[in-house]
Amino acid sequence: MNDEDDIPHGLTKEQWAGILEDLKKREAASQKRSETVKAKAAAKKAERMARAPVDLDDAWRRHADTCPHPAYSQAATEWFRENGRFQFEGTMWRRERRFQTTNSGKGKRLRSITYYGDDGRVVTTYDEGPNRRNDSNRDWGLPD
Repeated sequence: MNDEDDIPHGLTKEQWAGILEDLKKREAASQKRSETVKAKAAAKKAERMARAPVDLDDAWRRHADTCPHPAYSQAATEWFRENGRFQFEGTMWRRERRFQTTNSGKGKRLRSITYYGDDGRVVTTYDEGPNRRNDSNRDWGLPD
């Protein structure tokens, strides 16, 4: 099979060569953009990691960034089960997320994030509160 067989009908060799050259230039530019984006993300992460964590959420993110496995993989899940505790301000902490069933009952939403320290401190950094189904002031979400 020669190059003439690969040329689409209706194009000359010169036109086809020009199209292929343009395609190579676009692929090289795309690759360069991709590498630039990755380099900027790595620099931003390195800058963030160079500073001390400002709060428990930041300390947790840093701990999570040390996971060597792809995000949401089975291996990452196992890693987090084994390495669920992290250090912040001289205390070991563990993070607990609570979910709540949505009003339709078809899904779940994040209800709260609470950190428990070995020194007895309990810190809640996110608390959405109850939904209508669990709120007596709103008639338990029942229609009127």
